[in-house]
Amino acid sequence: MLSHFLRRRRHQDPAQNRQRTGRRRQRCLKSIADRFSATQGLYARGNDLATSAGRGTLETLTALERLAESPYMPERAAVYPSDTFGRHMQQVARLIKADVGLEAAVLGKHGWDSHVAQVERLQSPMRSLARGLQAFSLDLGERMNRVTVVVMSEFGRRIAPNLSQGTDHGRATAMLLLGGGIHGGKVYGRWPGLATEQLDKQGNLPVTTDYRHVLAEVVERRLKNPAVTKVFPDFRPEYLQFSA
Repeated sequence: MLSHFLRRRRHQDPAQNRQRTGRRRQRCLKSIADRFSATQGLYARGNDLATSAGRGTLETLTALERLAESPYMPERAAVYPSDTFGRHMQQVARLIKADVGLEAAVLGKHGWDSHVAQVERLQSPMRSLARGLQAFSLDLGERMNRVTVVVMSEFGRRIAPNLSQGTDHGRATAMLLLGGGIHGGKVYGRWPGLATEQLDKQGNLPVTTDYRHVLAEVVERRLKNPAVTKVFPDFRPEYLQFSA
């Protein structure tokens, strides 16, 4: 029976396969459209909170669908990296320009685990990050006045290299900020130094600035949200004064 199945697979017409795939896709899209239409009817009337929120969500989905179907041309000749990070940065820029109500976006950038050959391994992600941020800022232009970008990592690397010309997981790291209202061009926080007596007991660069200090300042001064203690319970932030 298996050999009979394999023979049938070998003799299948590629054109017929494409047609079947196309029909399945059309049925799937029709099913989604029908459900979307039914959902629109559900939230068509009423002014209560749930109905208004549902109607707003459907309007946003409709706007996103229109965006997905139209080509995008970055402004000011901005060129995003051709990798996943670049595509995601471009998508965020597009959503900001479309004014669909985006308040926050979180993107991930992989490739930083440099246990081996750190100098060679980090060139590509560093280049992608730099080019992505540059293109994003150039593309948005004056819109960057109401946008704040925060770049952060979960942890840093150890001070001393390992035997594979890389570095293992450490402790302290750095954060980058970009956007309107940011007093840039300088380093904020206290630099502890790299001398042996300035490292922690495990030989790592110690943390001198809790990341919540940075994010709390962004929440209050850039997002204009005064409820910082609700965002970071049981934490008293100390602002570094990097933002207006």
